[in-house]
Amino acid sequence: MKYFTVVFFAILGVIFATLPTYAQPSSLQANGDIPIDVDTLFESNKIEPFINAAYDNKAKAYGQFASVFNICQKQPNHEKCGKEYQQLELQYNVAKSNHEALMMVWTPEFRTLRLPIAAMPQLGKELTQLGYIAVRNQDLSDEDILVGLNGWLDAHDLANTVDIYLLHGFLVSTDAIVSKQ
Repeated sequence: MKYFTVVFFAILGVIFATLPTYAQPSSLQANGDIPIDVDTLFESNKIEPFINAAYDNKAKAYGQFASVFNICQKQPNHEKCGKEYQQLELQYNVAKSNHEALMMVWTPEFRTLRLPIAAMPQLGKELTQLGYIAVRNQDLSDEDILVGLNGWLDAHDLANTVDIYLLHGFLVSTDAIVSKQ
């Protein structure tokens, strides 16, 4: 499921990059008078640890998958060649997709893209998983998610925001994926 979420975010990023200009975020934030400074919002020295963690997670997942893959190449009927193989392959694909997508949205062309509304529930789920939103039986509002995101940003020494960017979604996803390992 996580693999499809990561791929979904990656595809959405590509779609948003090709939308007409009216659909792109302006150089102003939601209140219309404060220019976006992506260098302040997303400081390189604070984003790079997430990129490194995503890469390390991909490398670890690859190592685990490769060892079972090699066994299954030599002994296709080995007990590890069923569910364990599929689970390790899925974990590797999720880690690989997460790293590649994070690298893509970290490029200057993608940094100011806003998180699509369709991705808000996933962000809310991950912020809840990480403990930044209290678990409730009702749907989360955009305000709940923004408050949770700003709590997460504070905890990671990143600038608070009034807008949720695609990069925010990938940073939180990376944290959620790495924290599960």
